[in-house]
Amino acid sequence: MAHRVVTGVLRVLRALAPLLAAAPRDGAVPPVRSRRRLRGAFRRLPLIGAGWRRARRQARGGGTGPGTCPAPVSSSDASGAGAVPGDADRTNGQAADRGPAPRAAIDGEPAPDDTSASARHPGVQKDGPAQKDGPAQKDGPGQGDSSPDEARPESVDPPPETADSHPADPEPLRAGRPPRGVSVLLPPVVSHDRAAIAVDGGAVGGVTVRMATVRGRGHMQSGEGRQDAFAFHTDDELPWLVAVVADGVSTATHAAAASSEAVASAGRLVIDGLRNGPPDGPLWWQDVFERTAEDITRRTGSLPPDEAARRRWRMFAPGPPATTLAVLIASRTPAEDPRLFGAVVGDSRVLRLRDGAWSALLDARPTGGRGAGDERVQTLPQRPHALRTVATEWLPGEVLVLATDGFADAIGARSPLTLALGARWQHPPSLLGFLRDVDFRKATYNDDRTVVALWPENADMAVP
Repeated sequence: MAHRVVTGVLRVLRALAPLLAAAPRDGAVPPVRSRRRLRGAFRRLPLIGAGWRRARRQARGGGTGPGTCPAPVSSSDASGAGAVPGDADRTNGQAADRGPAPRAAIDGEPAPDDTSASARHPGVQKDGPAQKDGPAQKDGPGQGDSSPDEARPESVDPPPETADSHPADPEPLRAGRPPRGVSVLLPPVVSHDRAAIAVDGGAVGGVTVRMATVRGRGHMQSGEGRQDAFAFHTDDELPWLVAVVADGVSTATHAAAASSEAVASAGRLVIDGLRNGPPDGPLWWQDVFERTAEDITRRTGSLPPDEAARRRWRMFAPGPPATTLAVLIASRTPAEDPRLFGAVVGDSRVLRLRDGAWSALLDARPTGGRGAGDERVQTLPQRPHALRTVATEWLPGEVLVLATDGFADAIGARSPLTLALGARWQHPPSLLGFLRDVDFRKATYNDDRTVVALWPENADMAVP
């Protein structure tokens, strides 16, 4: 009850502030709304004092009983059926005859009389069971004046479902400090292959695949399109699967076209190379990346000048088309052939998740600080030789994650996102659940995100 007294005093002070600010200055009459608010606050004070005195009398009397008047129950105090007065309390003529005190006026206007049972619990009549055409009662039976021996319905049918009664769609995963809201602007051109969101997945042999890419909040706010891309390649004649991701450099021209051409060309070249056998060393990968760089140069060179990038970076001229690239080769049947091969240029990465713990399988970022020259992140088509490769094995129960830096940078040591995804991705999620996980909300992480995840199990054989 003490918090009600404090609330009443604060309400009076808040209503009194406009009067004190306006009246002494030039004799102006305070606004009508301020006068109404002040009157409403003063009218509420006697009710608060009466409730305080009733609570004190109840405490001295030893609780609620036939001889005492129950304390008023507000919407913020009632949390369930236990807050509804019982039949023993309703036999008290003092409470049944006159009911609870009416609400005080707000801003000087009389409040509607909503203290009846039907107002406190929609769908419940004052002197009978729940109405059939009203919303279902949430907590306990109706609180009419019927006797305890009268039969009461044990349950109420739920109301018919309408468009307004559907629950809101689950929000994306929130990990750590949430970001501030941004405006979502469409880019000048939107097509199915450059949409803000793309997701896919399914089974390949004994492997479950999930793929998703989302436009970052930074590009949403500036009205730019997504600059990440992914591709997934298989061949019925080969026992391999190939996953590819690329991240177009935002400060370069035709970043989206460079990443799209990189994943398409690299995937096709890797499949062609696997017809002669798996990678046998860095030279095998170097040939793939050199030819991919040539395809990127040829594709972006045929495009008109990127005026949008020039307007976006008015302070300096944008660089030539550039993109990172990461490729992962795995067997369709990891239980029989656990061999893994990968190569990366740039800051995209290959991660592994095992027993809830994350580790880097392949990371081509420079080990030094963020300096200039060779310490910068290398990209295609400028530096096809600046690649790192790996040849290892796919351990049982291990999840492989191929990701661009928009996702991989957020996977830190024991961060909330790391712990959450470590638990959620022990088994393949649904496509929609995977998309929500990739589209997580975390402050300062505003880049595009692209993830291809592989589970050594077939979880898509009987999808409902």
